[in-house]
Amino acid sequence: MLLYAVIASLPLLVSLVQAQSSTSAYVEPSVPTGTPIPGDYTGALRPQIHYSPPRDFMNDPNGMFLDAEGIYHLYYQYNPTDTVAGNQHWGHATSRDLYHWENQPIAIYPGAEGEGIFSGSSVIDVNNTSGFFPNQTNGVVAFYTLNTAEEETQEIAYSTDGGYTFTKYAKNPVISINSTQFRDPKVIWYPATQQWVLVIAYAQEFTIGFYTSPNLITWTHVSNFSHHGLLGLQYECPNLVQIPMVSNISIENPLDPSNIASSDMYLLQISINPGAPLGGSISQSFPGTFNGTHFTPVDQATRINDFGKDNYAGQFFYNIPPTLPQISIAWASNWQYSQVVPTGQLENFRSAMSLPRYNVFANTTRGDYTLVSLPYDLSPLYTTATSSLVNSTSLANSSLLYDYSSSVPSGALTFNMTVTSIPLANATGTANFTFMSSVTGESIRGGFYLGGDTPFFINRGYIRGFDNPFFTDKFSTNNLINTDTQTFRLQVVIDRSILEVFLDNGLRSATTTFFAEGMLDTLMISTAGLSPGVQVAADVYGLNSAWAMEESTNGTMNRVMIAIEVHHRVRSSATMTMASVTTAIAAVVIVALHLMVVSILGTLLLSKDSVFQAATDLLFSGPAPDRGGDERDVSRNPGSNLFVTGIHPRLNEADVTRLFEKYGDVEGCSIMKDPHTQESRGFGFVKMVTSEQADAAKEGLQGEAGQELPHRANTLVLPSETMFVVLLLEAEGAMEAMTATMIVVVVVDTAADTVVEEEEDVMKTAIVPLVTKNVAATDVVTIMDPVASIAMLQAVTTATAAVGTIDVVDLTTTVVTADVATAETQLLRESRMVEVATIGTLVVEQWPANILRCGALVKIMRPNLEARLNPQLVQLSTRV
Repeated sequence: MLLYAVIASLPLLVSLVQAQSSTSAYVEPSVPTGTPIPGDYTGALRPQIHYSPPRDFMNDPNGMFLDAEGIYHLYYQYNPTDTVAGNQHWGHATSRDLYHWENQPIAIYPGAEGEGIFSGSSVIDVNNTSGFFPNQTNGVVAFYTLNTAEEETQEIAYSTDGGYTFTKYAKNPVISINSTQFRDPKVIWYPATQQWVLVIAYAQEFTIGFYTSPNLITWTHVSNFSHHGLLGLQYECPNLVQIPMVSNISIENPLDPSNIASSDMYLLQISINPGAPLGGSISQSFPGTFNGTHFTPVDQATRINDFGKDNYAGQFFYNIPPTLPQISIAWASNWQYSQVVPTGQLENFRSAMSLPRYNVFANTTRGDYTLVSLPYDLSPLYTTATSSLVNSTSLANSSLLYDYSSSVPSGALTFNMTVTSIPLANATGTANFTFMSSVTGESIRGGFYLGGDTPFFINRGYIRGFDNPFFTDKFSTNNLINTDTQTFRLQVVIDRSILEVFLDNGLRSATTTFFAEGMLDTLMISTAGLSPGVQVAADVYGLNSAWAMEESTNGTMNRVMIAIEVHHRVRSSATMTMASVTTAIAAVVIVALHLMVVSILGTLLLSKDSVFQAATDLLFSGPAPDRGGDERDVSRNPGSNLFVTGIHPRLNEADVTRLFEKYGDVEGCSIMKDPHTQESRGFGFVKMVTSEQADAAKEGLQGEAGQELPHRANTLVLPSETMFVVLLLEAEGAMEAMTATMIVVVVVDTAADTVVEEEEDVMKTAIVPLVTKNVAATDVVTIMDPVASIAMLQAVTTATAAVGTIDVVDLTTTVVTADVATAETQLLRESRMVEVATIGTLVVEQWPANILRCGALVKIMRPNLEARLNPQLVQLSTRV
């Protein structure tokens, strides 16, 4: 410290003499200089709106600043020779909108073999306090940790061309304490004292040191911030930034300038690695006051920045006015697995950055100075400039299913969901989303429970492309309902291999990477069990690739991204509504399709005016013609890829293909499977060669049932007096000989568990003769009369005695009862076969152990019902 005091007392002329250029003499032969490294941004796992390096390995963001020309500079930890960490350089990219990036030549190189240019920051020395920049105001000084086997020291390099090329200071290091665990300097300008301030990590002492300087060269240690928050095994990458406040975080646009007030509050951010609650690396924040030398937190609370596992070492851009939301970018990975994720071997790069985020403080019900993070404006990337791809204002207790494979070739998508009029007490229901692949059946999903302690979850466990013991697959947080607005807001952004979620205007956020074997191309948004009066709206926007069509003259890309072939059927606003659905001893209606070989001995009762998405319905609709409004035509059918549900677990892809080959050439067929058990989920995709063949298959497979029942393109509306189950049985011989009928049946095993195969054989023997009389091989038998259905059951009672008893309940009186829901509930209780728990309009079944197969079909057809099944029946359900 004495040495620094002596240097600080010298005239500025001494500093000018010391500031001689010292260009790095060592450059590894395989690393290019003076030219950007080329990259291929077309890979299936390569993010299209998040920044990622052209090739090889990237980690922490470094040196970020906004220059006077409006250009954002992003530097980053970069190994240009391998897809693992090591041989650290400062990579460099620039952008005017934080999404369209241009790769620049490497900015700072190691000076000798064995050195590493570790993390740091940059500032613009507008007043030439350093003496490096006579007669200019855009000089840039970069601070970095020079890592060697002997020591970590703090060095500087300066740029006279605005941050594109750097000269190392001849008298480096500017700070040295003879430590191997002293790194990651972040520098800001503190106007009140006209001093530069540097924060740095004494990594394994769990201390953040504060230094000040008048000239960026001579530094004085002034204070420490020690042992706060989560310690882990070491502190890293501190940040200090002044953050403004929002007056009201609950309004629709909390970042409206009129809602933002300047503040003298600062945020001290500290990253830890390893030792995060979920394992590996994480960042935490402390709001507080700063007087130029000392930081004082407002309380002793630890605030974790992100409830996912892939957000680390975030840094704030220098030169953003403190009265505006501060902009940050973080590394979207985790040190537990960042060096082994499959993008390395598959696409020759590893890691990407998070979305750029606006950051403000907000006071909330349970905490002051909550850090709010929201995505930087995405609207310039929208594929449709003036409207959403699909939207709905009536998603309460219903679903929206959208295939974006052809409409969004980038694979990047964002949607907003708003849930309003949530009861302040005893709220119920869920709001969920699922992104899935039509090719492999993989999915990533999340959802919010409006009741209880209001948890929100993310589940990446259904993605199969990467398996690692530290790749935690589930994350959750709690998000209180705002009592003033009674509203929940959700924004989700997906970008090929990165998912980011933002809850309630950014009060909670999470970053999650995933590595699917097949590109995700289908979105389902669904709600269920919501309290009466709750309203749900959603808007879905496609995002254009920030890399497509940008093959630049400086070789930042090898080739232009090629659009995906348009072949998938788009399912836009066809919602699967359910006004009131009650599960009971009798009655699910499923259109009897030949592709479905179901031996379901279960029931679902449909009450008056209810609408049920049939399990065998081919979910389809197309992009709406431009009507000058927000309407979406659900009758359009502009593709050849069919989404098929209700597939019997015993059917394989060859069986389903044969069924569709009657109507034309089948280009492909895939049945979605559980990633862990490999069991069929009961749905899949069949791609015909032409859209005409797809239409023919749809019409042919729906048969008479599709013609008789009133329907829309994607929804079957069932008459209230229709109460039956479709039991499609496999006849002896070829698949083409299958026939079907509709019956009401609950099978009860009164003795012990019965082998399912024997049960199916008995039912097959008893019922098949009844339904094959005078029926052609391709016909479907429909019995619309409940009385006839019950009579048929009575005819097979004796034949089924070998497996137990059939308890046939006469439902004919129920269908004409005014209060259908009450009648159904009473019927269930009187039968003593089902305990009824009412959640809104949904009756959740709690099947006793002796009922076989009940409820399995519910899970196939309506994944958002989330029926609570008896554990013995879980294997009969599917996880969609």
